[in-house]
Amino acid sequence: MGADRLRATGFTMLVVAMPFAGCGGDEATPPDAEPVPRDPEAVLEETFGGEGGVAGGFLEAGVEFTLFDGASTYSQRFALEGPFELGSGAPSFDLGLTVEQGDGPAAEARLASTGEAGFLELGGVDYEIDPAVFERLARSFEAGGDPFDALDPSRWFLDASLEGTAEHGGVETVQVSGPAIMSRLFDDLRELTGMLGLPALGPLGGKNADATLDVFSGLGDSVLRRLELTIPVEGELEGGQPFENEITLSLALGEVNDHPAIEPPAEPRSITELDYEEVPAELSGLVGFVAGDGPGAPSR
Repeated sequence: MGADRLRATGFTMLVVAMPFAGCGGDEATPPDAEPVPRDPEAVLEETFGGEGGVAGGFLEAGVEFTLFDGASTYSQRFALEGPFELGSGAPSFDLGLTVEQGDGPAAEARLASTGEAGFLELGGVDYEIDPAVFERLARSFEAGGDPFDALDPSRWFLDASLEGTAEHGGVETVQVSGPAIMSRLFDDLRELTGMLGLPALGPLGGKNADATLDVFSGLGDSVLRRLELTIPVEGELEGGQPFENEITLSLALGEVNDHPAIEPPAEPRSITELDYEEVPAELSGLVGFVAGDGPGAPSR
């Protein structure tokens, strides 16, 4: 796969695969409203295998879990957005994170990287991520070991088809849709997280044979502008009670190569100064990881 396109695609998937830690678009036009002179396999090859062009941009990513157990519905939502920049080493980014559970208040934080150090903003205070954690992640991007080589979204389709065109972020795109092969997607994500030393992804549980994948690729540049994944899951809770779960993932890339430089916070504190009692429960896993205390993090 083309290095720059691969790194841009891989970065968007990485922020979802990281320990927790959407955006809208126009409806696609009917296929016969504006014919696209390319087959779906060619679109996917050009999008994920083309060369050059993507050095950074603005990312919007969202994940939502909805569980229905026959009596009540529970939902949990994660959203990340902000600028990012890709270079020869670790990516730079400044991403706001919002976590919502049901109708409760949102928990918010900010993750940032200059490519040389990482930072967490929580409650209006900036902290530097444990250097051992960041160093381990950064080493994964050294020459000859780019972890984004693990991802190939073009192979996640069982049967891809063209669905017409749609505008995303002011860019005309062509939509490729079809059923997704979840085993291939999770194989790629597990390889990626393993190369980065992140906690292993666990199984979804239940049946998820009806997952669907949508890719929106720029008509003029074949750059990925949006990716949507819907995973319905059916199964049984302990005691045999049936449940229905739906997982939706959306990734959007805008302002390609039009992004500000990522600057470090002025006076960050050490992550060791963070009072864990003030950390929202929704963010405890992420904070534990970046502090070097969570699963998969280097021991102090």
